[in-house]
Amino acid sequence: MELRSIFIVASLLFLISCAQGHCRKQEVSQLPAAESLKSEGSKNTDTIFVFKADGSKQCEKTGGVTLEAMSKELGPIKIHSSKKTHDGMMHLQVCGGLTGMVNVYEIDHMELKKAEENGFRKWKK
Repeated sequence: MELRSIFIVASLLFLISCAQGHCRKQEVSQLPAAESLKSEGSKNTDTIFVFKADGSKQCEKTGGVTLEAMSKELGPIKIHSSKKTHDGMMHLQVCGGLTGMVNVYEIDHMELKKAEENGFRKWKK
């Protein structure tokens, strides 16, 4: 009888745990990495953050594209700061699957179009 009670309580907790919406859905602005970048960011309010996955895969010894190597993809765009961080999303744990690591760069907001042309996306604060 006690095992049945535990099962019922566990089932109820599972059912109501995500009653307010999808539990795993997070906006990039809610991620802790975005907050740390804000605090480390430049004093210039005319800058934004852009990011791109570093391509690192689980169970592989290489750590993906380095910050320095990927910065060359931005070409002549001035980089104020950079950081390697996790995208904050859940990823399937399987060898060969993406790790979720990204390279984030702080650039002038006027350079966003150029960065997007090179495959970068805006990191929302």
